[in-house]
Amino acid sequence: MVLVGPAALACGAGARDTAPPAPAVVAPVVCRAGELADSLAPSRDGFFREALFAAPTGRTPRFDDYTPGSYHPAKLDVLAGLPAAAAACGVRLEGLLVLGPVGPLWAYHVAVLVPDGDSVRVTTLVMPHARITGKGAGRIGRAAVDSFYREVAGSPLVRPGPAPTPDETVRRDVDVEWRYDLLLARFAAGGQRTWHASVRDAAQGGGDRASLVAAINGLLGATDDTYPVGRSQER
Repeated sequence: MVLVGPAALACGAGARDTAPPAPAVVAPVVCRAGELADSLAPSRDGFFREALFAAPTGRTPRFDDYTPGSYHPAKLDVLAGLPAAAAACGVRLEGLLVLGPVGPLWAYHVAVLVPDGDSVRVTTLVMPHARITGKGAGRIGRAAVDSFYREVAGSPLVRPGPAPTPDETVRRDVDVEWRYDLLLARFAAGGQRTWHASVRDAAQGGGDRASLVAAINGLLGATDDTYPVGRSQER
């Protein structure tokens, strides 16, 4: 091994005077801010922690439809609150997918994408009837992330923006949360881009709906279960 040689003459003739590449972002697996003061409460801040980190906590089974203060997800509220929660925990967000309410139990599926080394970490949770019944974690390559965004954002069923405007639906009298069931966001240094759509009963629709559902399922299915504990394959 040559420790001192031509490489030591970095500024000599024929050498490039360039800075080394920036180290890859390594995503934390727990919040760097420490536990919340009410660490077991099924609160809004607690929900954001559940979405950001795949490991189950003592708080995970406490969300329900009956406990005062238990958080009920809403797409625009998750979009509004998750970035600040991530920043407080030392997590750099890459993307967010919120799907819901869907099905007879008004289920929500949340997927959070975070840069992690040379890949992207995906954490997911499913919350039917205001209960967290499943969480997962996985890694996908950056090319797969870019492909996912191209497929979803390029679908004829998807429109830019975080929510539909009144002229996009004939049900102007219903709450905006129920006018659509898909919110997608991508975060970058220059800000965020968002898209929305309604994919209810998409599996019974035409090719465009089937392709959109396939892209969403591909992302949600890229994770291994971390909760319930009996199925944990935590990484």
